[in-house]
Parts: sequence; C-alpha cells; structure tokens
Amino acid sequence: EADRDHQDRALDRGIVAGADRGNTISWAALAQHLEDSGDHANAGAVEAWRQAALQAETRHSFDDAARCFNRALQIAGPVDPNSKERAHLLLELATAQIRAGDLDAGRRNSSEAFRIGEARDDPQLLADAALTYGNIFTFGCVDPRLVGQLKAALARLGAGEIERRARLQARLAAAMQP
Repeated sequence: EADRDHQDRALDRGIVAGADRGNTISWAALAQHLEDSGDHANAGAVEAWRQAALQAETRHSFDDAARCFNRALQIAGPVDPNSKERAHLLLELATAQIRAGDLDAGRRNSSEAFRIGEARDDPQLLADAALTYGNIFTFGCVDPRLVGQLKAALARLGAGEIERRARLQARLAAAMQP
C-alpha cells in the first residue's frame, strides 16, 4: 500500500513537472492509471477522465469527449444521485453528446441534470441545464419540454443573475418560435 501511494505521488509529481515544461499530458493515460490503482484513487480518476474529455474537446473529438465524461460518471458512481458534481458532469457529457450529434442522449442527460437542479432547488443549475438542453435547435416546431424548463429556470433565478437571465430569455424567445 505504501509503495503504491509512493508511486502515485511520484507519477503526479512527474505529470505536474511535465506540464510545467509545456509537455502535453495524456489525461486518458493518467485516468486509466488512477482507475487501475483501486477505489482509493477514484476521485483522482474522475477528475482525470474529466480532463481527458476536455482535452478531447479541444481536438473537436466530441465522441471521445463523451466517452471520457461517461467514464467519469461511471467511476463517480451513484453515491449521491443528486450531487452537484454529478449534475455538472451530466451537463458536460450532454454538451459533448450534442456536439457529437447524439441529440437524444444529450437531451436525456441535460434533463437529468435539470431534475437534480429541481431536487437541490438550485436556480443556477436549472438555468445551465435548460440552456444545455436548448443547445439543440428544432426548426418548425416548439419543444414543450424546453419551453417548460426555460420558464421554470427563469422563475427561480434571482434578479442578480443578469447574464443567465438574458440567455434564458433569449433562448425562450427562440424556443417559442416554430
């Protein structure tokens, strides 16, 4: 156990030093290493898979990004199905799925994040989830679920949330136009 901790710390130091020298980190390789290290490294593995997904997004490899976000969610597990961290991972996954063209999966995951926002009574999470769902444009029809989410988010959002409120109002106006 002590050897494994020592190896993990040495790997972490090497990765940070490599990053400081401008080297590209393979977050997917680190994530797999942490995942293989056992349950004690799950938190690090989740974050490394998240970073691997962000790295894939910079290459516009949205299918890979979705796979990495999905892996992060699987490792995080259902410890707290209403956790804010899970909701944010769901939104990042939904965004990657939408960009990859998997619109149904993106809708499901952003709707799940919206449900978590309702359970937590978190207006910012509701707004972000509704806006993520709203990244899908359907011309010629009004999506009642989208309109409902946008209206619910607007109703709960505080007056000080000017940017989110403006984005919600603009998306609602567009969503109500067939």
